[in-house]
Amino acid sequence: MAATATDNVELVRGIYDAFNQGDLDTVLTGMADDVIWVEPEGDPLFGGTYRTPDDVRTHVFLPAIEEYDDFTVTPERFIDGGDTVVVEGMFTGTSKAGTPFKLPFAHVCDVQDGKLTRFTNYEDTALSQQTREA
Repeated sequence: MAATATDNVELVRGIYDAFNQGDLDTVLTGMADDVIWVEPEGDPLFGGTYRTPDDVRTHVFLPAIEEYDDFTVTPERFIDGGDTVVVEGMFTGTSKAGTPFKLPFAHVCDVQDGKLTRFTNYEDTALSQQTREA
């Protein structure tokens, strides 16, 4: 049976929930083996395109956990586009210097056969840079 659009939103919602609970294994299990994960090139910490769940763990998740205290990805709105789910939300946390931050994002998540196949993060990279300098 094919996944419905609502199933895709719930899959994506579950990935955010698992990340915020520190359950990276569940997050990675929700990705296709050949996932394409795109972070903005202007972001000096995460910028780039990663092509496996392990690359995402190594180059995105672990640096975020190491760079910030109380790092949370809070989705505020899910836009159901069938096989594409757009998520608007807020990154929050505290820099290692002790400065709290809020950084809005939009994520475009493509889902196929119950797995995340492509993820693109859109954020203000200048504001992102300021969170590390504070």
